[in-house]
Amino acid sequence: LKLKALYMYAAGFYAYSIFALVFWETRRSDFGVSMSHHVATLILIVLSYIW
Repeated sequence: LKLKALYMYAAGFYAYSIFALVFWETRRSDFGVSMSHHVATLILIVLSYIW
């Protein structure tokens, strides 16, 4: 149960990070790299949680 809570916390953090990158943060030269990192990490966390 504690591990599932940790997964949900991490997924929420990365989902928030994607939202913040799109709507709040100033666009930087590494926006694409940062966005792909956050999306890939969120996908891996969700797939790991499901599996």
